[in-house]
Amino acid sequence: MSKVTIEEIEIFLKVAQCKNFSRASEELFISQPTVTKWIQHLEKELGLSLFERNSKSVCLTEAGEFFYSRFSKMVEEFHDTTKTAMRLYGNEQITISIGALHGYGYDFDLASIMKSFSEKHPNIMVNFEIYNLSELNRKLNDLDFIFTNNLELDYIKDYNISNLEDVELCLAISKEHMLSGKRSVSMRDIAEETYYVLSEDNSASSLKYASMLFPIAAKNNKLIPVSNIQSQMMNVAWNKGVALVSKSLIRGYEKDIHLVHIKDLPIDFKKIIAYKKRKLSLEESALLKHIKNYYTYK
Repeated sequence: MSKVTIEEIEIFLKVAQCKNFSRASEELFISQPTVTKWIQHLEKELGLSLFERNSKSVCLTEAGEFFYSRFSKMVEEFHDTTKTAMRLYGNEQITISIGALHGYGYDFDLASIMKSFSEKHPNIMVNFEIYNLSELNRKLNDLDFIFTNNLELDYIKDYNISNLEDVELCLAISKEHMLSGKRSVSMRDIAEETYYVLSEDNSASSLKYASMLFPIAAKNNKLIPVSNIQSQMMNVAWNKGVALVSKSLIRGYEKDIHLVHIKDLPIDFKKIIAYKKRKLSLEESALLKHIKNYYTYK
Protein backbone atom coordinates (compact mmCIF):
# COMPACT_ATOMS: atom_id res chain seq x y z
CA MET A 1 0.00 0.00 0.00
CA SER A 2 1.65 3.22 -1.14
CA LYS A 3 -0.80 5.95 -0.20
CA VAL A 4 -4.28 6.09 1.32
CA THR A 5 -5.74 9.44 2.37
CA ILE A 6 -8.17 10.25 5.14
CA GLU A 7 -10.54 11.58 2.45
CA GLU A 8 -10.60 8.18 0.73
CA ILE A 9 -11.30 6.44 4.00
CA GLU A 10 -14.18 8.81 4.81
CA ILE A 11 -15.68 8.23 1.34
CA PHE A 12 -15.41 4.47 1.90
CA LEU A 13 -17.18 4.78 5.27
CA LYS A 14 -19.98 6.87 3.76
CA VAL A 15 -20.59 4.41 0.91
CA ALA A 16 -20.67 1.55 3.42
CA GLN A 17 -23.23 3.42 5.52
CA CYS A 18 -25.43 4.41 2.56
CA LYS A 19 -25.00 1.10 0.70
CA ASN A 20 -25.34 3.11 -2.46
CA PHE A 21 -22.83 5.16 -4.47
CA SER A 22 -25.40 7.74 -5.63
CA ARG A 23 -26.74 8.39 -2.13
CA ALA A 24 -23.21 8.62 -0.73
CA SER A 25 -22.22 11.15 -3.40
CA GLU A 26 -25.25 13.30 -2.51
CA GLU A 27 -24.40 13.32 1.19
CA LEU A 28 -20.75 14.06 0.45
CA PHE A 29 -21.63 16.79 -2.10
CA ILE A 30 -19.36 15.28 -4.74
CA SER A 31 -20.17 13.56 -8.03
CA GLN A 32 -20.85 9.84 -8.24
CA PRO A 33 -17.96 9.26 -10.72
CA THR A 34 -15.61 10.87 -8.19
CA VAL A 35 -16.88 8.56 -5.43
CA THR A 36 -16.43 5.55 -7.70
CA LYS A 37 -12.93 6.68 -8.67
CA TRP A 38 -11.82 7.09 -5.03
CA ILE A 39 -13.23 3.69 -4.01
CA GLN A 40 -11.47 2.01 -6.93
CA HIS A 41 -8.21 3.73 -5.97
CA LEU A 42 -8.59 2.62 -2.34
CA GLU A 43 -9.24 -0.98 -3.37
CA LYS A 44 -6.21 -0.89 -5.66
CA GLU A 45 -3.97 0.46 -2.91
CA LEU A 46 -5.23 -2.13 -0.43
CA GLY A 47 -5.14 -4.93 -2.99
CA LEU A 48 -8.56 -6.06 -1.82
CA SER A 49 -12.17 -5.81 -2.93
CA LEU A 50 -14.17 -3.88 -0.34
CA PHE A 51 -17.67 -4.00 -1.86
CA GLU A 52 -19.90 -6.51 -3.58
CA ARG A 53 -21.79 -4.56 -6.23
CA ASN A 54 -25.15 -5.06 -7.92
CA SER A 55 -27.41 -2.77 -9.94
CA LYS A 56 -29.26 -1.29 -6.93
CA SER A 57 -26.90 -1.35 -3.96
CA VAL A 58 -23.54 -2.39 -2.61
CA CYS A 59 -22.58 -4.33 0.49
CA LEU A 60 -19.30 -4.89 2.24
CA THR A 61 -17.13 -7.91 1.58
CA GLU A 62 -15.57 -9.73 4.52
CA ALA A 63 -12.44 -7.61 4.03
CA GLY A 64 -14.65 -4.53 3.76
CA GLU A 65 -16.30 -5.35 7.10
CA PHE A 66 -12.87 -5.63 8.71
CA PHE A 67 -11.66 -2.30 7.33
CA TYR A 68 -14.97 -0.58 8.13
CA SER A 69 -14.63 -1.50 11.81
CA ARG A 70 -10.98 -0.40 12.01
CA PHE A 71 -11.31 2.70 9.82
CA SER A 72 -14.36 3.95 11.77
CA LYS A 73 -12.38 3.99 15.01
CA MET A 74 -9.34 5.48 13.31
CA VAL A 75 -11.28 8.36 11.72
CA GLU A 76 -13.08 9.13 14.98
CA GLU A 77 -9.76 9.21 16.82
CA PHE A 78 -8.23 11.37 14.09
CA HIS A 79 -10.98 14.00 14.34
CA ASP A 80 -10.99 13.93 18.15
CA THR A 81 -7.22 14.38 18.22
CA THR A 82 -7.34 17.23 15.70
CA LYS A 83 -10.15 18.95 17.57
CA THR A 84 -8.33 18.58 20.89
CA ALA A 85 -5.08 19.97 19.50
CA MET A 86 -6.82 22.94 17.89
CA ARG A 87 -8.69 23.78 21.07
CA LEU A 88 -5.67 23.42 23.34
CA TYR A 89 -2.96 24.88 21.12
CA GLY A 90 -4.72 26.67 18.28
CA ASN A 91 -6.28 30.10 17.92
CA GLU A 92 -9.77 29.36 19.23
CA GLN A 93 -10.30 31.47 22.37
CA ILE A 94 -11.85 29.63 25.32
CA THR A 95 -12.78 31.29 28.64
CA ILE A 96 -12.81 29.61 32.06
CA SER A 97 -14.05 31.42 35.17
CA ILE A 98 -12.66 30.90 38.67
CA GLY A 99 -13.87 32.30 41.97
CA ALA A 100 -11.74 32.12 45.11
CA LEU A 101 -12.56 32.79 48.74
CA HIS A 102 -10.74 35.80 50.12
CA GLY A 103 -8.32 35.48 52.98
CA TYR A 104 -6.45 32.26 52.23
CA GLY A 105 -3.66 33.34 49.91
CA TYR A 106 -5.45 32.27 46.74
CA ASP A 107 -4.62 35.57 45.06
CA PHE A 108 -0.91 34.71 45.24
CA ASP A 109 -1.45 31.08 44.21
CA LEU A 110 -3.68 31.92 41.25
CA ALA A 111 -1.36 34.62 39.95
CA SER A 112 1.42 32.02 39.69
CA ILE A 113 -0.88 29.33 38.30
CA MET A 114 -2.35 31.58 35.60
CA LYS A 115 1.04 32.87 34.50
CA SER A 116 2.47 29.41 33.83
CA PHE A 117 -0.81 28.06 32.41
CA SER A 118 -1.24 30.92 29.92
CA GLU A 119 2.30 30.32 28.64
CA LYS A 120 1.34 26.73 27.78
CA HIS A 121 -2.20 27.47 26.58
CA PRO A 122 -2.38 31.03 25.22
CA ASN A 123 -5.77 30.35 23.62
CA ILE A 124 -7.43 29.60 26.98
CA MET A 125 -8.46 32.74 28.83
CA VAL A 126 -8.81 32.20 32.58
CA ASN A 127 -10.60 34.87 34.58
CA PHE A 128 -10.35 34.72 38.35
CA GLU A 129 -11.85 36.91 41.03
CA ILE A 130 -11.49 36.94 44.81
CA TYR A 131 -14.81 37.08 46.69
CA ASN A 132 -16.08 37.10 50.22
CA LEU A 133 -18.30 34.17 51.17
CA SER A 134 -21.68 35.69 50.32
CA GLU A 135 -20.40 37.03 46.98
CA LEU A 136 -18.94 33.65 46.11
CA ASN A 137 -22.24 31.99 46.95
CA ARG A 138 -24.11 34.35 44.61
CA LYS A 139 -21.63 33.74 41.78
CA LEU A 140 -21.72 29.93 41.86
CA ASN A 141 -23.66 29.48 38.62
CA ASP A 142 -21.19 31.67 36.72
CA LEU A 143 -18.06 29.86 37.90
CA ASP A 144 -16.31 26.81 36.47
CA PHE A 145 -14.01 26.30 39.47
CA ILE A 146 -14.26 27.42 43.10
CA PHE A 147 -11.31 27.76 45.47
CA THR A 148 -12.34 27.60 49.10
CA ASN A 149 -11.52 25.58 52.23
CA ASN A 150 -12.85 22.43 53.83
CA LEU A 151 -14.70 24.38 56.53
CA GLU A 152 -16.85 26.28 54.02
CA LEU A 153 -18.61 23.49 52.14
CA ASP A 154 -22.25 24.07 53.08
CA TYR A 155 -22.89 26.26 50.04
CA ILE A 156 -21.30 23.94 47.47
CA LYS A 157 -23.20 20.70 47.91
CA ASP A 158 -23.29 18.29 44.97
CA TYR A 159 -19.87 19.44 43.75
CA ASN A 160 -16.74 17.44 43.08
CA ILE A 161 -14.17 18.29 45.74
CA SER A 162 -10.39 17.91 45.50
CA ASN A 163 -7.94 18.70 48.27
CA LEU A 164 -5.14 21.00 47.15
CA GLU A 165 -3.04 21.71 50.20
CA ASP A 166 -2.94 21.18 53.94
CA VAL A 167 -2.66 24.53 55.69
CA GLU A 168 -1.24 25.05 59.16
CA LEU A 169 -3.23 27.55 61.17
CA CYS A 170 -1.14 29.54 63.62
CA LEU A 171 -1.81 32.08 66.32
CA ALA A 172 -0.97 35.60 65.13
CA ILE A 173 0.06 37.83 68.02
CA SER A 174 1.75 41.17 68.50
CA LYS A 175 5.47 41.08 69.18
CA GLU A 176 4.57 42.88 72.40
CA HIS A 177 2.20 40.09 73.48
CA MET A 178 3.19 38.12 76.58
CA LEU A 179 3.32 34.90 74.52
CA SER A 180 5.53 36.31 71.77
CA GLY A 181 8.60 34.60 73.20
CA LYS A 182 7.04 31.16 72.81
CA ARG A 183 7.41 28.93 69.76
CA SER A 184 4.26 26.96 70.53
CA VAL A 185 1.22 27.12 72.79
CA SER A 186 -1.68 24.87 73.78
CA MET A 187 -5.38 25.58 73.37
CA ARG A 188 -5.59 26.06 77.13
CA ASP A 189 -2.92 28.79 76.98
CA ILE A 190 -5.00 30.85 74.56
CA ALA A 191 -8.55 30.03 75.68
CA GLU A 192 -9.33 33.48 77.11
CA GLU A 193 -7.71 35.69 74.49
CA THR A 194 -9.65 38.25 72.47
CA TYR A 195 -9.91 37.03 68.88
CA TYR A 196 -10.27 39.12 65.76
CA VAL A 197 -12.17 36.91 63.32
CA LEU A 198 -12.16 37.62 59.60
CA SER A 199 -15.81 37.78 58.56
CA GLU A 200 -15.97 40.10 55.57
CA ASP A 201 -19.65 39.59 54.87
CA ASN A 202 -20.74 39.23 58.51
CA SER A 203 -21.55 35.59 57.80
CA ALA A 204 -21.95 33.28 60.74
CA SER A 205 -19.56 30.70 59.29
CA SER A 206 -16.23 32.07 60.55
CA LEU A 207 -17.70 33.00 63.92
CA LYS A 208 -19.28 29.56 64.23
CA TYR A 209 -15.94 27.78 63.96
CA ALA A 210 -14.25 30.33 66.20
CA SER A 211 -16.96 29.75 68.82
CA MET A 212 -16.41 25.99 68.63
CA LEU A 213 -12.65 26.39 69.05
CA PHE A 214 -12.72 29.08 71.72
CA PRO A 215 -15.95 28.70 73.74
CA ILE A 216 -14.69 30.75 76.69
CA ALA A 217 -13.85 33.69 74.41
CA ALA A 218 -17.26 33.35 72.76
CA LYS A 219 -19.03 33.28 76.13
CA ASN A 220 -17.18 36.43 77.21
CA ASN A 221 -17.90 38.25 73.91
CA LYS A 222 -14.24 38.18 72.95
CA LEU A 223 -14.81 37.10 69.35
CA ILE A 224 -14.71 40.30 67.32
CA PRO A 225 -15.61 40.13 63.61
CA VAL A 226 -13.61 42.34 61.25
CA SER A 227 -14.42 43.05 57.62
CA ASN A 228 -10.96 42.72 56.08
CA ILE A 229 -7.50 41.30 56.62
CA GLN A 230 -5.97 44.74 57.11
CA SER A 231 -8.21 45.44 60.11
CA GLN A 232 -7.51 42.01 61.52
CA MET A 233 -3.74 42.35 61.21
CA MET A 234 -3.62 45.94 62.48
CA ASN A 235 -5.60 45.07 65.62
CA VAL A 236 -3.25 42.17 66.26
CA ALA A 237 -0.19 44.36 65.64
CA TRP A 238 -1.54 46.93 68.13
CA ASN A 239 -1.85 44.12 70.70
CA LYS A 240 -5.61 44.50 71.01
CA GLY A 241 -6.12 40.78 70.50
CA VAL A 242 -4.96 37.75 68.52
CA ALA A 243 -6.06 35.91 65.38
CA LEU A 244 -6.07 32.39 63.99
CA VAL A 245 -4.49 32.64 60.54
CA SER A 246 -2.51 30.85 57.87
CA LYS A 247 1.06 32.00 57.27
CA SER A 248 0.17 33.60 53.94
CA LEU A 249 -2.11 36.13 55.63
CA ILE A 250 0.64 38.01 57.43
CA ARG A 251 2.54 39.04 54.29
CA GLY A 252 3.51 42.66 54.81
CA TYR A 253 3.04 42.49 58.59
CA GLU A 254 6.04 40.37 59.51
CA LYS A 255 7.74 43.24 61.37
CA ASP A 256 4.87 43.65 63.81
CA ILE A 257 3.33 40.19 64.08
CA HIS A 258 4.67 36.92 65.45
CA LEU A 259 3.26 33.49 64.56
CA VAL A 260 3.00 30.81 67.22
CA HIS A 261 2.35 27.11 66.58
CA ILE A 262 -0.74 25.67 68.31
CA LYS A 263 0.15 22.17 69.50
CA ASP A 264 -3.34 20.75 69.92
CA LEU A 265 -5.55 22.64 67.46
CA PRO A 266 -8.49 20.24 67.00
CA ILE A 267 -9.24 20.93 63.31
CA ASP A 268 -7.56 20.14 60.01
CA PHE A 269 -7.59 22.99 57.54
CA LYS A 270 -7.28 22.38 53.81
CA LYS A 271 -7.38 24.41 50.65
CA ILE A 272 -9.76 22.79 48.18
CA ILE A 273 -11.03 23.21 44.64
CA ALA A 274 -14.66 22.46 43.78
CA TYR A 275 -16.40 22.02 40.43
CA LYS A 276 -19.83 20.88 39.31
CA LYS A 277 -20.55 17.19 38.82
CA ARG A 278 -20.44 17.10 35.03
CA LYS A 279 -17.94 16.06 32.40
CA LEU A 280 -15.17 18.62 32.21
CA SER A 281 -14.25 20.14 28.87
CA LEU A 282 -10.79 19.53 27.45
CA GLU A 283 -9.73 23.01 28.54
CA GLU A 284 -11.10 22.58 32.05
CA SER A 285 -9.36 19.22 32.41
CA ALA A 286 -6.07 20.76 31.29
CA LEU A 287 -6.44 23.59 33.81
CA LEU A 288 -7.41 21.26 36.67
CA LYS A 289 -4.35 19.10 35.98
CA HIS A 290 -2.15 22.20 35.93
CA ILE A 291 -3.60 23.43 39.24
CA LYS A 292 -3.06 20.07 40.95
CA ASN A 293 0.51 19.92 39.66
CA TYR A 294 1.16 23.40 41.04
CA TYR A 295 0.11 22.40 44.54
CA THR A 296 1.93 19.06 44.32
CA TYR A 297 5.27 20.69 43.51
CA LYS A 298 4.73 24.03 45.25
